[in-house]
Amino acid sequence: KVCELAQVRSAEIIGEIQNGTLHSGLYNRNLPYWITENAKYGSSEQGTVAWWLASSLHHESIVGDYKYSCVECQGTNCSQLFTSFVPK
Repeated sequence: KVCELAQVRSAEIIGEIQNGTLHSGLYNRNLPYWITENAKYGSSEQGTVAWWLASSLHHESIVGDYKYSCVECQGTNCSQLFTSFVPK
């Protein structure tokens, strides 16, 4: 479930960045559970992970107390989702 959404999100990221609405496609879904996202475009998968790890905000998500996570990339657009499916 998380990987399916990450795949969809990776396709949406470039449009959101161009429109200045990054993460809106995730949060506008009004999912019934808490979820957070790391997103990046314009780098290799390795470069994206290195950038996330070097960023304190993104690194915090990676080492956070989440039960599930999935990264999906389409070209240079990557989305990493984190959730424990805790209801809102």
